[in-house]
Amino acid sequence: MSSKVKDALLGEPHGTAGAKLRKALLFKYVQLAGHDQCHRCGKKIEHVDHLSIEHTEAWQKAADPRGVFFDLDKIAFSHLSCNIAACERYTPPRQAHGYGGYTRGCKCDVCRAWKAGKNAQRGPRGRIDRLDSLDGRAHAS
Repeated sequence: MSSKVKDALLGEPHGTAGAKLRKALLFKYVQLAGHDQCHRCGKKIEHVDHLSIEHTEAWQKAADPRGVFFDLDKIAFSHLSCNIAACERYTPPRQAHGYGGYTRGCKCDVCRAWKAGKNAQRGPRGRIDRLDSLDGRAHAS
């Protein structure tokens, strides 16, 4: 049976329906095992749409990220909203100098050199001449 026929029969893409089925099965067995208490807030997870798999240890910062990611002893279940609220957002490291009141960044020599290095990574930035459709003159954009 083609995927288009399956999609039409299910009223949604077959892959989406399969993912929903797997999550519903997981939720059923989480309930049967008595693991339907939110790891974050401790309240019961009442609906499959609220279920979220949570890593109890931040695997991204672990010495062995892959090992921690697949360690079933470090997996719990939580409300999706609790899991999202508790996730650690990635923040890139800041340089020692900052905006310090300038609208376009710090103007010290260290920051200027850093910015020049970042701009050099972008490669040459040539100007593109285009023809202005209204008056026929070429100008840089």
